[in-house]
Amino acid sequence: MNLRSRATLALPLVILLAGFLIPLMMGAGADEGAVTVEEPGTHAGRTAAQWEALTNRALARGSYDRAISFAKSAESADGGEQYHELIAKARRARWRAREIDRNAERFLGRPAQDLVFDAEGGVADGVRVAVALPGESLWTMATAWVAADHDALPAEIDDRSPDVYTAWDRLTAANGVRELEVGDEVLIPLLDSEMAAIADANRRDMALLDEALAAAHTGDPDGAGSIIERVVGRFALASSEYDEAVTAIDTAEEERRAAHEEDLVIRASELVESSRMLSRIASHAELVRSLQEAQRCLNEAEGLSDDERYAQPRAAVAQMLDEVERHRVAPDGSVSTLKPSGVAYTDAAVDAVEWLLGRELVWSGASFPMSDAKTADERAWARYLVDAARLARESGVDVERLITDSDAETEIALPNPEEYFASGI
Repeated sequence: MNLRSRATLALPLVILLAGFLIPLMMGAGADEGAVTVEEPGTHAGRTAAQWEALTNRALARGSYDRAISFAKSAESADGGEQYHELIAKARRARWRAREIDRNAERFLGRPAQDLVFDAEGGVADGVRVAVALPGESLWTMATAWVAADHDALPAEIDDRSPDVYTAWDRLTAANGVRELEVGDEVLIPLLDSEMAAIADANRRDMALLDEALAAAHTGDPDGAGSIIERVVGRFALASSEYDEAVTAIDTAEEERRAAHEEDLVIRASELVESSRMLSRIASHAELVRSLQEAQRCLNEAEGLSDDERYAQPRAAVAQMLDEVERHRVAPDGSVSTLKPSGVAYTDAAVDAVEWLLGRELVWSGASFPMSDAKTADERAWARYLVDAARLARESGVDVERLITDSDAETEIALPNPEEYFASGI
């Protein structure tokens, strides 16, 4: 087929694709450049009246920044300057709130000092310190102090009101009647409401100490500790009741630790004792797990003790576990064990068999022609060595070299000795 023919066949397909793609491309371009058009008299989907309502609600809640934002949105929805006063109102309210907060922080928010408590935790006296600013006197500070207590600006307080006279009397009693210098530290007595609140907090703290002490005496040091962490007042923290609760928690924790330590040692002893009754062949895996758990219990108990009081039992269990893990027992009872360097093959095999059986083999020393005098163990040993050699050959081991080369450290395979010898366990 020539190039002209190919072009002729492809042309309808190109036209079809173009007809399909062009509307898509035009649609994509239209979406990309699309701009949402606001309806007349709205902004962000709301009318100016709706934005104004949101502004007033934000002002009522004290959300002044949001109120200003809403008022500007109302202005955007209904162009003009009709919302300038609403925006100014929100800004004035924000400034007033900030000034009230600043004044309240100065006279009521700083840490209380020199607290004097009675025996029940009531507050007999206490002050906080404010620094005199330029142009201030004890009288103007009394007015500002009253304003802070009333959530108002000092300018909004009648400086001839009884509250101001009372505040001035307390300031002069604490500081003396004197003219202030800029930077002087002025003692601001605590309000009666503040002292009552501190006394209530002290009573709650003391109740928590009673609760923590009771929990400690019932053997719950964790619960008692979580309770006493909620005690924060200086009266309770300095009390003898606090020291008593802490001591009780420490005692309960020590008793629990000692009881857990004892339980761990008892558990380890039980595991070791029960492991002595297990078959070293049929229950080899269980034997390993029991000794590992006993070792873990003793290690944990050692960590809980103040000295190395469990060094000897830990060493004994470690030795037992080492002996057990030196042998690997297959499901059919055959055994893989390590022949150390310098030990003859038969000696290593005897050691392994005697350990697995839990007893020593009985040897008569009789030889041919006194074969009838040989013990059952000796006759079983002859059969055992033959089958052990066969097992080694099946594994591709050179038996002759295995028997003659005592210097090599190697792993040897042995049949299940319980099929040849009477077990001692």
